[in-house]
Amino acid sequence: MKAIDRRQFGRIAVSGLAGLAALGPRGAESGPADQPDAASGVSSSELPPGLRRKKEGDIYRRPLGRTGLWVSELSLGGSPSPALAVFLAALERGVNYCDTSPRYARWKGEESVGRAIRGRRDKICVATKCTPNRDGVVNTADILQQVDGSLARLGTDYVEVLCVHRASTDKDLYSDWVLDAIDRLRRAGKARFFGASVHNTSPEFIRRYIESGHYQVLMIPFNVYFDPKLAKQGGMEAGATAIDEALNLAAQKGIGVIVMKSLAAGRAAEAPVPPGISPAQARIRWVLRRPEVSTILNEMTTFEYLKENLAASAADLSPAEESYLRRAVHQTSRSVCRMCLTCEQGCPAGLPIADLLRARMYAMDYGDRPRARALAEQINARERLESCRGCGQCEASCPWGVHTGYLFDQLRTIVA
Repeated sequence: MKAIDRRQFGRIAVSGLAGLAALGPRGAESGPADQPDAASGVSSSELPPGLRRKKEGDIYRRPLGRTGLWVSELSLGGSPSPALAVFLAALERGVNYCDTSPRYARWKGEESVGRAIRGRRDKICVATKCTPNRDGVVNTADILQQVDGSLARLGTDYVEVLCVHRASTDKDLYSDWVLDAIDRLRRAGKARFFGASVHNTSPEFIRRYIESGHYQVLMIPFNVYFDPKLAKQGGMEAGATAIDEALNLAAQKGIGVIVMKSLAAGRAAEAPVPPGISPAQARIRWVLRRPEVSTILNEMTTFEYLKENLAASAADLSPAEESYLRRAVHQTSRSVCRMCLTCEQGCPAGLPIADLLRARMYAMDYGDRPRARALAEQINARERLESCRGCGQCEASCPWGVHTGYLFDQLRTIVA
C-alpha cells in the first residue's frame, strides 16, 4: 500500500469527520477507551478508508482496527515503565495507551502502571499480557489466574487489550486451552480485545494469525529496516515485501496494528546526522507514514524522550530525514535482526538465534547492558553460544543477510 502523506491524511479526516458527525455513536459497550470517539460521534469501525486520524491534545489518534478504540499514535510501552511524573506528563499531552506485562521487572511493571492510572482510569487504554507455555502457564486455569493477578496489580477490573506474550508458534496462539481462556475472559468482561506480541515475523505465521479470526490486535516489530525500497537495493526485497503485504492484509481484516522495535538499531546515530535531524524522530515518522499502523510503543522513560517522541508525531518525514535513513540502513542493515526466525529452522544446534541477537541489540544498540544481561541469563546465552558450531548455516539462510557470526562474537564479550 502506498504511504499517505500525513498532512493529506489529517485534512481528509477533519473534513470527513465533520460530515459523519450526524451519524451518532455506534451502540457498542461503553467504557473509558471509547471516550476519545465522543468528539466525533463516530466509532473507528464505522470510518471509511482514509478517515483514520484526528488530533487529541498534542498528539494524533488513530483507530485500533475495528475495535472501536482510538489510540494515540505514540504509546507508553516496554520495560522499564516510566517514572510516575513522566507517565502523567504523557497523559497530559494526549497519550492514551499503555502496554505492560507481568514479565516486566517481575510484576513491578504492572504495579508501576497501576499506581500511575489510579484515579485516571478513564483517560487511558491499558494492555497487558498472558504467557501460555511459559512461566508455568500450561492450561486455561493458569491463564485465568495469571490475568487475575495482573488486574489486581493494575488496580482495575478489566483491560482494553490482553495479548499473548512473545507468541512465536501456533501452539502459543491456537491451543484449545488458550482459546478457551480467551473466551472466558471475554465473557467475564476482564479483557475487551485480544492479540499477541508476535516476535516471529515469518510471513506465513503472520498471515495465519491475521486470518484466524481469534484476535483483533497484532503487536509486531516494524521499522525502517523493513522498507521495501531499501531492501530492494540490498537484494532483500522478498522479506520486506512479505511484511508489507501482511500490513495490508491486517488493514483489510480490520486488525489493529501496534508497532514495537520502531527504533530498530537504537537512538544512536549510525550515519552522519545532518543538523536538526533526530535519528529517533526520523524512524518514528517513517513508521507513522503507514496508515495501517495504529500506534507505536516506545519506552518514553524520561522527559527528554517523551518530548522528542511526541514532536515526531507533529510533522511528516522530511526529504533530509529520508536521505539520512537511507544511509543509516545501508550502513547497518546486516547488523539488524528482523526476527523472521528463518535461521532457527536450520540451526543444527537448535539455538534461539533471534533472542540471542536481541540481547546483543539491547547492549550494543540501545546501550542497556543490564537489560541485555537479564535476557542473556534468561535464555542461558553463555551456554548457548558455547554450543554454536560456527557452521554459518544461519548466515546462509538469512533472507536479510545478517552477519550473525560477527554479532555473536559481540554478544560473547557481553556475557563473558
